[in-house]
Amino acid sequence: MSEFKTILHIDDNEELLRNVKNFFKDKYKVIGATSIEEAKKLILTEDFDYAFIDLQLDHSSEYGGISLINFTKRNKPNAKTIIVSAYFYDQVKEDLKQVLLDQCKKDEIYNEKDVMDTLNEIEKDYICKGDPNQNFFKAIFKKMQKLDNKKKQCFVIMPFSETKSCSEDDWSFIFRNLIKKFIEESNLNYECNRADLPQGEIIRHILDNLNRADIVVADLTDKNSNVLYELGVRHSLKLGNRTILIAQNVQDIPSDLRGLKFIIYDWKEESRRKKFQSELLDAIKAVTINPVECFSPVRKYLDL
Repeated sequence: MSEFKTILHIDDNEELLRNVKNFFKDKYKVIGATSIEEAKKLILTEDFDYAFIDLQLDHSSEYGGISLINFTKRNKPNAKTIIVSAYFYDQVKEDLKQVLLDQCKKDEIYNEKDVMDTLNEIEKDYICKGDPNQNFFKAIFKKMQKLDNKKKQCFVIMPFSETKSCSEDDWSFIFRNLIKKFIEESNLNYECNRADLPQGEIIRHILDNLNRADIVVADLTDKNSNVLYELGVRHSLKLGNRTILIAQNVQDIPSDLRGLKFIIYDWKEESRRKKFQSELLDAIKAVTINPVECFSPVRKYLDL
């Protein structure tokens, strides 16, 4: 098996496809696509580390390539996406916004905040291939290096409101002080978040994070129904193996999941908090190195 990382380059300029392949040939495997249909097939069937997506692919639309951005992120959540265009970002920003707003009318879980979030992501990962002040190949390689150094994502699913064991303030304390602060200060290059959003916006945010987070920590304390639903979703997704189960009582681990590894923790005494954090750190290191340490029963059943 090749040790080269793989680039999926999507552009209808066949000469540029050849030039990019030639530029990266010593360190990367490059596979190319010239249409949206061809690109979608490769996204679903090939493993790749980076995706270079040209905005102008479908000539029936000025920005046909934009449909591939979320398609790539949903189906290949580990891939690092770079958007390329013949235009500077400021020249196309308003047009892109309108394209995304038009998609809002077709997609009920899209809203204007999602549009702005998507625009911000595009801007961060955008390169103008017609910029006379930079070498396109060096610029794209620099962007790849920056993405490689980007913090990994840890998403925590846990109760928000009062449960049998904890008040709403208790859950906030557990997340912010025991989990988030500890993980972000552990020198493992993780950013840690949970779904702190208004109710109307929460489902898309949760689904995106469950799909794209490098690891998920699931707190099953008190068998909260939302947490159990979100865990089921995570276990069915591509990164489902990278999921760490925790609870304050072993009885809160559903019988179907007791064959998996899990951490039982007590947060009310300092010594027990430190013990929990030590076990959590070991679990994060283990699942980062070898995802099958916390395997998904769904993906194991499907042999994925």
